[in-house]
Amino acid sequence: MKFYFDGCSNAEAKGYVSDYKTQRYSAKVCKHFGAEEYNFAVAGGSNIRILRNISVDNYNLLDECDLAVIQMSNRNRTEWYSDEKQKWMKVNPGYVGNPKYRSSIDQGFWKDYYMNIYSETQAYAYERMVYNNIKSICKSKGVPLIFLSVPNPKIDIDYDFVLKGYPTEKVNGGGHLNSLGHNLLAKDIINYIKQRSFL
Repeated sequence: MKFYFDGCSNAEAKGYVSDYKTQRYSAKVCKHFGAEEYNFAVAGGSNIRILRNISVDNYNLLDECDLAVIQMSNRNRTEWYSDEKQKWMKVNPGYVGNPKYRSSIDQGFWKDYYMNIYSETQAYAYERMVYNNIKSICKSKGVPLIFLSVPNPKIDIDYDFVLKGYPTEKVNGGGHLNSLGHNLLAKDIINYIKQRSFL
């Protein structure tokens, strides 16, 4: 049995939970069900990256999976491909109450983009596009899907879980699930899987 996971730092847990590869919620869910964990989450990752992973990079792997758990990220993040570096580059402007907050974007094209082009209407549309595409891909492959989201402002999508109310760490800016938060979320996901008879 194989379980597919993707998301941002809350799903990766690196730097926020000690021995993160065994203590994050994805590892605990897999251990409970005796499944192999395929976790592609990365800190600062965007929803577009999550969609690219499941629809391009890992599309064939998904055929082998018995469950997908997708944790959507902050909706204002994106990515672009650098031919020079031959890799995908994250664009993470931060999200501290103001959707145009640019903690890590201080100059050049991306500053202009977030100041003059980006809008919440666009961000909501992209989030909905990613959500609907992932749902369709999993449905077409017969893979049960659980959707989670970080607590973005004004969530209008019916996620199975929003990472709100779970205990978080107080360092590194706070807001990321701590060990207890990962334990509690894992228990909730396990119960949800059982209630839905996904396996």
